[in-house]
Amino acid sequence: MCGTAFLAVGWAGAILVAAAFWTVSDRRLHWLLAAGLSLMGAHLASLGAWTAAVSALCGAARCLATLRWPGSAAVTVAPSAAAALLALPTWTGAASMLAVAASIGSNLVMATQSGRRMRLLMLPVNAIWITHHLMVGSVPATASELACAAGNCWRAARAEKWRRAHAASQDFFLLPNAAARI
Repeated sequence: MCGTAFLAVGWAGAILVAAAFWTVSDRRLHWLLAAGLSLMGAHLASLGAWTAAVSALCGAARCLATLRWPGSAAVTVAPSAAAALLALPTWTGAASMLAVAASIGSNLVMATQSGRRMRLLMLPVNAIWITHHLMVGSVPATASELACAAGNCWRAARAEKWRRAHAASQDFFLLPNAAARI
């Protein structure tokens, strides 16, 4: 029964995380991602992937901190340092290495980038997480990362299409980060 409950929690987290990367709003992305990563952390802990669970919770904290202090260097460094330090007592080998690498990559990209550039830079991070989730046997987390990668590609392509359509227009240059809102 407990395994089924944690599997349901994993799928709920997967849906929220995937929805985050399909959204238009960066602010909504951070809220959905914080909620989804919290649930995903519980799911990964149930599989014994403690380093990934800690990394997911550090990522959720980073999402919430980014909403409060966007562009802050501390928001980038603190969750990455916390994930790396908290990985030491939970280290289990290659899976832990992948979780720490993906967590640090996620923190760097999500805290310093937005819009199209953030979505494209997240693709290698998605690949690392997919490899990790396959290693620990998490079907919901793997499905979530595949959906996130697809969402990132689709949103980045839409932003590029919008940017090209409006590049000749003077209005494009009057709107800061207009392409990031697509």
